[in-house]
Amino acid sequence: MSAKEAGTVTARATSAVNHANVVGAAACVSLIAIALANGGYFERTQRASALALASLAGIALLFRGRARFGVHERVALAALVSLLAWTALSALWSSSTAEPLREAERALVYVVGLAAVLIASNRSSLPALLAGALAAIVLASAYGLGSYLLAGKPANSEQHSLLYQPLGYANAVGILAAMGVVLALGILGRARWRALGALAVLVPTLALTSRRPSVARPARPPANSSSSRWGAAARCACAFRPIRHARCSFQSPSPLP
Repeated sequence: MSAKEAGTVTARATSAVNHANVVGAAACVSLIAIALANGGYFERTQRASALALASLAGIALLFRGRARFGVHERVALAALVSLLAWTALSALWSSSTAEPLREAERALVYVVGLAAVLIASNRSSLPALLAGALAAIVLASAYGLGSYLLAGKPANSEQHSLLYQPLGYANAVGILAAMGVVLALGILGRARWRALGALAVLVPTLALTSRRPSVARPARPPANSSSSRWGAAARCACAFRPIRHARCSFQSPSPLP
């Protein structure tokens, strides 16, 4: 290989590394910004998120030129576009046109986000994209976990004492943390300490977003609730009867006098 060819290969490799780093950093910053804005749930953050992701896709097109999608990418993008179109069309037969259009704006964020990912990333930059996503999830989870612990388990009328920040909804935070756990387990073999550090944040976050009273302490019915006792007896009887005699009413009978 001549010196010119070697220089060309080195330049391409350097360009690929720089492109991957830019993609990973852009994914991390975008996800953190959306997470800190209540997960993009409200209208103002939805429009800002769609605009930011569309700008990212446009910048990627300027650098890459024409984007080429495979069969799976086209199917995924077409499915989200179909969801967006169906959501917008549902305003025609809905009793309120405002709600379907609001949901269509939210679906637009999904479409633009997937398009930005497909345009900006390629096979070589995919690990950096996933690493950036994992970093964003860990940082958002660390922010929520730190706020939760420092504030002394702040209670909320809807979320009670669950960890619900920064997304504003405990189930959403739990889903985000679960996605991070999957990504962390995926890099466990290549970057063990980084994966373990991520899991040290994600696992407590996931645990604090849900309540499991059956594990911590079984719930007991009130002492004077004969209806509850009859209901439990009926359920146990149905559970242990043979399948051919499984027809049984689970309604509690009236209390005994």
